[in-house]
Amino acid sequence: MSKKDLMTIDLNLTDVTRMINGMAEAGRDTSPLMRKIAGLLAATTALNFRDQGNPPWEPSAAAQARTGETLSLSGHLRRSITEKYDAGHAMVGTNIEYAAIHQLGGEVKHKPRETSLYYHVDKHGNVSNQFVKKSVSNFAQKARIGAWTQVFVARPFLPVDADGKPQKGLEQKILTLATDFLREAANGRG
Repeated sequence: MSKKDLMTIDLNLTDVTRMINGMAEAGRDTSPLMRKIAGLLAATTALNFRDQGNPPWEPSAAAQARTGETLSLSGHLRRSITEKYDAGHAMVGTNIEYAAIHQLGGEVKHKPRETSLYYHVDKHGNVSNQFVKKSVSNFAQKARIGAWTQVFVARPFLPVDADGKPQKGLEQKILTLATDFLREAANGRG
């Protein structure tokens, strides 16, 4: 083949180059993506409280007797959820001391102890059969409470299980956020 028989194709790849450069630039600062993922994790956690788990939590007998909602006595745990992110991480969590036992389940061993029980005695000398606050009590009795173990079943409110596996559907939602992030970057909107 002689040089004059060669065929040459010259493509203008400006758009492709721009898209690749946009995605490369997005890869240098993923904090916008991590912000969206952290928001998704926080929203998923809020839904877990609202829906009583995903998968559903084993109902708490005490909660059923009160409000019917498990992990919602004061709402303190639910309100403590915070999200954080940086260029390489998206996080959701809480600083509440008892959160881990609810998330993972486990046992709490209580030591034996002594306590005071407070009652009110009326003017006829009758002792009430209900406890009262110390401030309104006029009769106290010592009581000994033996050692006991409190068992907590796992009620994962954060969107991962004890092994760190995301709850059903979460990985796909994160993948969609990442795909959208790269698509926007490739199209110059990132």
